[in-house]
Order: sequence, then C-alpha cells, then structure tokens
Amino acid sequence: LGHRLLQPQLLRARASGRGRRKPGRLRVSKTSSIASLSGPILPYVLGSAVPIWLSVSGDIMLSIVVLGQFALLDPSFLPALGYVGPFIGLAHAFAVASADATATLTARWYGRQNPRQASRLLLVAVVVSGALATLISAPLLILQEPLARQLAVSADLQIVFAIFLAFTVADAILRTLLGSLLGALRGLSRFQLVSVVNVAVPALQIVVLQVVLMMQADLDWSLTVKALFAMAAGTAPVCLAILAAIVLWWQAHARAEAAEDEPGHDLLTSLREALRTILSYLVVSIMTPLVMFTLGFIIVSQGESAAAAFGVISRIQPLFFAFGIGVSSVATTFFSANVGVGNLDRAKEGYFRLCIVLIGTHAGLAILGNALWPVLGPVFQLDPEASRLIFVYLLLVPASFGFLSITTLSVRLFNAFDHGFQSVKASALRVGATVLFILAGEFLWRFHGAMVGFSLANFAAGASFFLISRRALADWATVPNAR
Repeated sequence: LGHRLLQPQLLRARASGRGRRKPGRLRVSKTSSIASLSGPILPYVLGSAVPIWLSVSGDIMLSIVVLGQFALLDPSFLPALGYVGPFIGLAHAFAVASADATATLTARWYGRQNPRQASRLLLVAVVVSGALATLISAPLLILQEPLARQLAVSADLQIVFAIFLAFTVADAILRTLLGSLLGALRGLSRFQLVSVVNVAVPALQIVVLQVVLMMQADLDWSLTVKALFAMAAGTAPVCLAILAAIVLWWQAHARAEAAEDEPGHDLLTSLREALRTILSYLVVSIMTPLVMFTLGFIIVSQGESAAAAFGVISRIQPLFFAFGIGVSSVATTFFSANVGVGNLDRAKEGYFRLCIVLIGTHAGLAILGNALWPVLGPVFQLDPEASRLIFVYLLLVPASFGFLSITTLSVRLFNAFDHGFQSVKASALRVGATVLFILAGEFLWRFHGAMVGFSLANFAAGASFFLISRRALADWATVPNAR
C-alpha cells in the first residue's frame, strides 16, 4: 500500500526532473554543517536529542506539579481537567506540527544556502498554522453544551468546564505560534535555546499559580473566579514565551552565515510548500490526540472518578514517548539538511539505526514505568477504581510507543524528500485504523479491550511505516531528483 501511495510522486519526479540540483551546487558549507553532515550519526542525533528529551520530560514533570496545584486550588478542578483532557491534546498537536514543519523548512533552505527563503517560509508557516489552529479548535466553543451533556459533566462543574474549554482553545492557538518559532530555532540547531524556553513555560506557570494560591487563601473567591485565575495563570507564560522566541529567532537569523543567498520562491509557491509540510505533520501529530480523545470518552463516561484517572493518564503518558519526541525533533533537521545537500545514503543509514534505538529505549521505559507506579501512584491520592484503570493502562500501552515513534520518524523522512502528501495519506489510514481498533476492543472487552486495541494498532502502524520507508528509500535511490 505504501509503495502504491508513493509511486505516482516518484514517476512524476522521473519525468520532470523537478528539483534537480546542478553539480556545482552540491557542496557542504558552514551553513549546511548545522545538521552534522559528517561524522558518527548516533552520537550526533542522540547527543542533540538528550537536551530536548530532558526539557520535554522536565516540562511534563512540571505540568504534573501544575496538576497538583490545581487540585490544591480546588479539588473539583481535577475531574474538570479530566473532562477537557481529550481537547488539551489539540494544543500540543498543533504546536508539534508547526514546530516540525518550520524546523524542516528552515533546515532545508539553510542546507540549500538560502536563509532568505527560510525566513519567508517561517512567516508564511506562522500565519498558516495559526489560521488552521483557530479554524479547527474554535468550534469547540460552540459545541460546549453538547459536549458537556455527552461527557455527563455534573451541574456543579458546568461553568468550570466551559472556562477550561475556552482557555484550551486559546492555548491551542498560542502554542501553535510558539511552536512555529521554536521549530525555526531547531532548524538552526539551536536546541539548547528551545530547551530553555520549553522548560521556562511550566516553571513560570508554577510560580504564577503559587501566587494565585497565596492570594485565594486570604480571599473568599467563588469557584468561577478560581477557575478564571487558574487558567489565566497557565496562559500568561505562553504569551511571554512567544515574545522571547521572536527575539531569539531574530538574533539567531541575523548571525547566520550563508555561502549563497539566492532569490527564493514567490509567495504562492512558498504558501504551497508551507501548507503541504504543515498538513503532513499535523496529520501525524494529531494522531495521539484523536486516539486520546476516543480513550477519553470511554474513560470519563464511567464517572468523575474515571475522569480524574484520565486527567492523570493524559499527563503521564507523554513521559513514555518523550524520548521519541527528542529523537524525532533532531531527525527532522538531520534528514532535511542531509537530503538538501544530496547525502541520501547518510539519511538512510540514520533512519535504520534510529528505529532500533527507539524500539529498545521505549521498551526499557515501559518496564521502568510499571515498576515505579506502585511506589509513585499513592502520591496522586486516587480512589481504588481510578488507580485500577491507570494500572491497566500502564500494563498494556506504553510498550508500544517505540513503534509509534517509528511512524513519526518515517514522516520526517518523507518530508525531508518533500513527499509530504504521501505521508498524509498513509498517516490518515493509520488514524482511522487505530480508532477502529480501539472501538472494536472497547466493544469486545470494555476498557481492557480498548487498551489492547490501542497497543496493537501502535505495533502494526510502526511495522507498516518501517516497511513503507524501506521500500521508498530503495525507490528514491533510483530517482535523480532524490539526490
């Protein structure tokens, strides 16, 4: 199926020779070296991924602290966060997609020694990704009442649910803009700056929420006022991070050197390239939120206790694939820059080696998570039913995230060759198949079956994308345009 999806694009490339580079243009410059075009592959990728992994993990751990602060502010906020948990993933999906897209575009055009086109595409990508985030997430505000009825939100939490949902929409748009800017910094291999900003956001949230906790201790706030202050405290640091990212990008771009700076594409061509890249990453990035959305409806329909459990699950789950996020983030730059200067063999070797690393590392993380849960679980002070649901999830799902990371790694490889539309079609099939697996499992064995279906779908998707990529790499090696 993957070969059939990719073959039309390959045939068109053979016929047109689109994108061929002149022999004199294929040289390595100081600008191209930002993606490490020579030397050992794994030390570069893993070494660059560790800061991102640590920053993402730190971000997740800090978000868990924020979760505890919400519970201290008012105990009813925990199930309320569980109800909006499926939608919070939208914010992260758009942020990840926009970041990966701008990282790919920046690395690609810096690899081609044209930073002017890279900056033009960044501006286009910011506008496009922000518009898409608004277009897709804003309807949640209109559907607030039907969603509350479908999720069986209690009358006491109706107003809190509406406030949390509104700020979730705003957070999706703001994090998309922030992701676009941070992705451009990643494209310039400014990984440490990205890590600092990623960790600074939840750290500032903790500080602001602590101030809110101190204020409400002396004031008799209503539940509505508490909810407004809590969500505002979570949104303000994101706005500050956007301003900081703009300044950092401007400084990094001003200091960048290029051997050549040729005129770039026109606005329409740049718009098409940015839209194609963003959509291909968005389909992949929205995979987990769609799956978590399905799982969320299955879990929270069992009551407030289950909603509280899902609130915890939605926050600890990223800990298990944070390593894959770090590796894929660096792989975006690695693949794009190497393909940009014609190092196809190096990109191919890196892909196969990283697949092995992802499977082995995620298997170890799954074992570690199951071993630590009996010790760390009581910290959340959950009731027995919620703890049971979380234990089932940990037992069945995290081991499959290594294969899930292979799918995202494969999409980054496709986009490096500018075959984003093929990855969109393959990823869309994966989304539909995973949701069907979950629904079929839930029908056959309720919650346990849904977890089994989720895990099996991840294993099947990872294996399928690996086979697709292996066949595609063999085909690309015969196409002059690919080199």
